[in-house]
Amino acid sequence: MFSKLFTKNKIDNVDDFIEDCIDKLESQNESISKIYGIGNYERWDFDQETAEIIFSVNGNKKLIAKVSFIGSYSANSESWMWGWGNESLLPHLTKEIEKVRKFGEINDIELLTDRAWSATEEAGWAMAAVAFHVIGGKGVYRGISGNNENFFLLHEITQAGNS
Repeated sequence: MFSKLFTKNKIDNVDDFIEDCIDKLESQNESISKIYGIGNYERWDFDQETAEIIFSVNGNKKLIAKVSFIGSYSANSESWMWGWGNESLLPHLTKEIEKVRKFGEINDIELLTDRAWSATEEAGWAMAAVAFHVIGGKGVYRGISGNNENFFLLHEITQAGNS
């Protein structure tokens, strides 16, 4: 069953494939936004050691998400970098994202196999959508930090008590 997903040259039109991935991610993110309120929290903090994003309001933890680091878009350099290509990240954060690179190798999609490349802001969402398609998960969160947009694949989402 899964071997069909990873057949060489399975993807005839990369643009159509990516658009389909974006549509699916938008639908899924809309759903988790309604359920968990993702995108409505005052603050988010990323813990590399635990691979978690903690969403909070007024210093109170509200939501905890287990994540993988997909990649980042830099407004300064107008470039995209895959998480697996970012040496400042702990290896367990990008292990799942390696599947995207392998998918790119099998299907001959350079955008998925080149560590970093010139990009627009929209490209970050497009690559996150492909990662969501290849790996699965609950959705994607984009955390903005200065001039960087960091994209996280959400694996588990749990409500947190006040702390």
